[in-house]
Amino acid sequence: MNKTILILIGISCAVITAGGIMRYRNFASPEIIAARQQLHNEDAEIRIAAIETLWKLGDKASAPEIRKLLNDNDKVACPAVIALQALGDKASVPEIRKLLKNKDSYARFFAINAMRYFDSTESAPEIRELLKDKDFGVRMQAVRALAVFNDKESIPNIKEMLKDEDEEGRRWAALSLVILCDKESVANTHSIIKLFKYFIPGELVEAIRKTGQKDLIPYIREFISDEMNNMRVSAINALSELGDKESIPLIKTRLKDEDRWVREVAEEALKKLGVTEKEIKEAKEEKK
Repeated sequence: MNKTILILIGISCAVITAGGIMRYRNFASPEIIAARQQLHNEDAEIRIAAIETLWKLGDKASAPEIRKLLNDNDKVACPAVIALQALGDKASVPEIRKLLKNKDSYARFFAINAMRYFDSTESAPEIRELLKDKDFGVRMQAVRALAVFNDKESIPNIKEMLKDEDEEGRRWAALSLVILCDKESVANTHSIIKLFKYFIPGELVEAIRKTGQKDLIPYIREFISDEMNNMRVSAINALSELGDKESIPLIKTRLKDEDRWVREVAEEALKKLGVTEKEIKEAKEEKK
């Protein structure tokens, strides 16, 4: 190993963040120092560039200064929200929450996304109002956030969104009602998931993991044998993410799938679920 690298490791007290970025305790690189100074530049484009630099470098110490830019013009506020979310700055939630009522649709969009990321269920009442937003992207973010929040109070509002002018909006509203355990919707879970054509929505997996609604898992298992290879892959990945060991026999059948991608994903999923290499080999060799 290079001596210079060894020296740097020895003196820097390196910390690996969740995002895989190497940060140094009690140390700010010249690039970070320069970017922090640029946060106060008169030029909005330069402030935006500084925000992006600091979040990409994982500089959590700059969060309080970036927080101040949430009150800047909308063009600057949006990247500030993204940066604070990327830096995991939960202290910024109250200020970001105010942007849910901002006149700019992008600000509302990114604010909803941040509320969901920080699991700010307290913001649900404001987000419910955004189900009627004039901007489609905002409505989409709102319905997905409320589903993940398991906000059952929003069910009547989401039912109204089943009449949304946009097909995708109606689709996400239907899925959200499944996640929120609306009886009528749950009965149609298979056909609702089928509306997504190529994938099992991550929100469904996220909600099951968060709320423990394991009664929805069998609906995902049904797609292991779907005619679309994308859907088979998505179902296998979803079940492995959920740690669903009951799906192991079904996933084993995909080790002989006609599609190589499906076979590879099935093998990785089985390993993740604790199936041994020997068992996988036996399943592959087993006659149909």
